[in-house]
Amino acid sequence: MDSLISQEIKNLLGNNIWNTWFKKLKIFSDSSTITFIAENEFIAGWIEKNYIQLLSKIFTKEIIINARQKENIIELSKELLTNDSHIDSNLTFANFIVGDANHLAYEISLKLVQEFKDKNFNFPFFIKGDSGVGKTHLMHAIGNALIQQDTKVLYITSETFLKNYLHSLKSNAGSQGFNENLCRYDLLFLDDFQFFVGKEQTQIQFLSIMNNILKARRGLIISSDQMPAEFTKLKKQTIDRLSTGMPVEIKRPDYALKCNLLKSWGLGPQIINIIANLNLSIRELKGAVNRIQLHAECSGRSITALFIQQTLSELFVRRAKQPSFYDIQAAVLKYFSTITEEELLSAARSKDIALARHILIYLTIQYSNISHDKLAEMLNRERTTIYNSINKISKMLKNNSDICSQVEIIRSYF
Repeated sequence: MDSLISQEIKNLLGNNIWNTWFKKLKIFSDSSTITFIAENEFIAGWIEKNYIQLLSKIFTKEIIINARQKENIIELSKELLTNDSHIDSNLTFANFIVGDANHLAYEISLKLVQEFKDKNFNFPFFIKGDSGVGKTHLMHAIGNALIQQDTKVLYITSETFLKNYLHSLKSNAGSQGFNENLCRYDLLFLDDFQFFVGKEQTQIQFLSIMNNILKARRGLIISSDQMPAEFTKLKKQTIDRLSTGMPVEIKRPDYALKCNLLKSWGLGPQIINIIANLNLSIRELKGAVNRIQLHAECSGRSITALFIQQTLSELFVRRAKQPSFYDIQAAVLKYFSTITEEELLSAARSKDIALARHILIYLTIQYSNISHDKLAEMLNRERTTIYNSINKISKMLKNNSDICSQVEIIRSYF
């Protein structure tokens, strides 16, 4: 432990904070960085949240805070680099479901695989997208396809990159050995690039590696939650170098893509329709499906619309902005697709139209800020008609599972 750094922190924060959070940290310092290694992720996260700004003001060097996770260190020896790609063989192009949100990224990835041996592709390939939209799956799919062509590839996360870089500084190989080992690959995958933001020394090391890879006409694929130019704390040199390649964005899955994903996972159309309307990423969608199936298996219950709503109750929380009458009306008409707006608002009393109208009234009172009197005025109905519709649907919801399903599906539309 660097005693001068320790004393500086103790003087500033006092003995209580020092003993609680900093006493057991491992501290490493070089010419440009000070690295704090905590015993676990909780301590590292707490210090980063509450003290990193203060530490950055005290010390002029770059501050790095990490948890001690020896199991995550990939020994970047020549043997391991040659024999282990860290590519997941289960993530392939064959099971990558394509839709409008990811179509362009998919097509570019196929083109990359086709052109890789001829070295015609414009690297780095930079994939932007929110967490859980399929960036990592696509990277592994590329890796699996190129492994079939005897291409040497390595997949690592940016966090693993940083941990191994710090590990190399304490080894005989040093940063130069770390650089050389990574550049031995035909193609390097670097996931979650945003982890480098604010870590200036790490960016310098990465820029050196990227330049060497591209100069040797090897491949580099990077994923991140932002495009290079969108980062505010990224060195200009790094932004410029990343921007020379092929950037593409994977958007959050739309309704059609979620339906196709859920269908590929073996779910039925009614359940697909409910879950696909939730605002979830692909990863969250898969988690929701696993949760539903596990709860159904453990409870012995059938997977119905009501069961899904109960199991995923927090995901069905209504938006902060209350739906308008027209939002609810559109949802009712979407479900009762054979009924027109004119019929819904008319005095027609056919069974389907009357039921749709009752549900419209019930949901409007339940989920909008429209009063009974105002709704009666909007629909040109008596106030007693509004109350009768509400009471009718309320009773049906207690005794009729089909009505429960219909109402829950309509609710999911707004």
